[in-house]
Amino acid sequence: MSKSTIGYLKRCKLKVLQWPSQSSDLNIIGNLWLDLKIAVHKFFKMDNKHKKQELCAEALKEGWTRFKVKVGADLHDDVRRCRLIRDMIGPANKLMLDANQRWDVIEAISWVKELAAFKPLWIEEPTSPDDILGHATISQALAPLGIGVATGEQEHTVPLLPSFLVAAGVLS
Repeated sequence: MSKSTIGYLKRCKLKVLQWPSQSSDLNIIGNLWLDLKIAVHKFFKMDNKHKKQELCAEALKEGWTRFKVKVGADLHDDVRRCRLIRDMIGPANKLMLDANQRWDVIEAISWVKELAAFKPLWIEEPTSPDDILGHATISQALAPLGIGVATGEQEHTVPLLPSFLVAAGVLS
């Protein structure tokens, strides 16, 4: 903890507990993050079908036409959620998938092929953001299914952009 933080806490007459920063049982922030992670996981793993239906109905009523589903942790759960959302939004609206870089190339291709029945517009960030050839391979494998690959939100440098465009066949 910095001297200025310690000084502030003392001025506020707050007691400061000294502990080793790497101690797992005394690391308050680490334990709070763990508690939050567990709570979020429980929320998304519980069968909240009615909540998802309510949110989709509300979004449709407000005019939304594109819906994104986080995928990649459990294929059976992904199928269930994609089916639920596709049934709610109908065929005229767009369904998009986001894997948050969870897969390697082969896994991404096979997983998304399992979800192809739900007609996703694209899979976002299927693999490591700097795996240019991997994204190109995934894109080529999914193109016949009409599924695109979206990437780039984790790429924060200009030099890789031309490489992605060349690999995607946009530039030669």
